[in-house]
Amino acid sequence: NKSQIDGVNGASFYIGTAGAKVGGRGGHARNILFSECAFYQDTELITAEEMVTATAQQVPQEKGMVFIESTANGVDNYYQKEWERAQLFKDGKRVSTYRPQFFGWQEFYTEEWVNLKKGDFLTEAKWKQEYPNDPDEAFIASGTPYFDNLILKKMLSEKAIPLKEGRLAADGEFI
Repeated sequence: NKSQIDGVNGASFYIGTAGAKVGGRGGHARNILFSECAFYQDTELITAEEMVTATAQQVPQEKGMVFIESTANGVDNYYQKEWERAQLFKDGKRVSTYRPQFFGWQEFYTEEWVNLKKGDFLTEAKWKQEYPNDPDEAFIASGTPYFDNLILKKMLSEKAIPLKEGRLAADGEFI
């Protein structure tokens, strides 16, 4: 589904839904926003990664912008993988062309608003899924994980210091 809105100064806005019929190939755009990317479904015809990668090629390098934004939707989806990749550096350069930017609820809402809004959610986990404080909380609290989210969060904050570090030899001893 795609719509066009003609703006001022010859600008046009195209609005489309992510799906198997990617209208982004072969066109051109100055800026693209992929909204709620973590919820893009992989299908037999095309994956979320292919949708974003193919469509993003419409934007001229260093002349436009591509934004990928979303509420986290668990782990092991294209959005979460790209979020992780955007934080990696190799030889002093970012691995991904995207830069990670997280906005927690506290940047937009007051404590009073939050206390009222929390009443819309049956559990604290559901609240954190929709309104996380930080990226770790966003990805741990969302989706349908196998392990208990609260225990995972506690484990992250109380990481044990390793007794030894190094490489293991074939016999299980440290080298």
